Parts: sequence; structure tokens; C-alpha cells
Amino acid sequence: VHVREAPTVPRGARRHVTPDDYDALNRAIDGRGWLDRRDRLILNILYYSGLRVGELCALQVDDIDTATHTITVRSGKGGEARGV
Repeated sequence: VHVREAPTVPRGARRHVTPDDYDALNRAIDGRGWLDRRDRLILNILYYSGLRVGELCALQVDDIDTATHTITVRSGKGGEARGV
């Protein structure tokens, strides 16, 4: 019987978004319509907060506090709410 080795997870560093990448993405959002404002907000939240895409998608309007500039992540890793 031939036993296969379990696949390994690559240990190399993941590529991150550089400031130049961020600027290029931001410039690609060129309109002033509500979809462009939404896309710019999504880009800014992901870039500046470090949220995972799934966490961003699970946000509710009430999770964003514009007075204190905090976001409450209720569906994050580990199942506990946290503020960012």
C-alpha cells in the first residue's frame, strides 16, 4: 500500500498591497456616483484596518461608528467581537 504525504502549506510571505498598489486602485475609481464612493470606502477600510474580506462583507451599518472612527467586527476569527 502506497501512503501519500499530506500536502504542505507554503510558508513564504504573502504579497501585500504597497502604497503604489493602493494609489493605482484608488485612481481606478474615477467617478463620483454612489458606487464609486462605495468602492472607495471598501478600499480604504480594507487597506487601513486590516480586515479580512469576509469580515468586511459581514459588516452592518451599525458596526461603523463615524464619531469614534471605529468598526466593530462581530464575525471575526475566533468568534469574538473586536474593535478596529
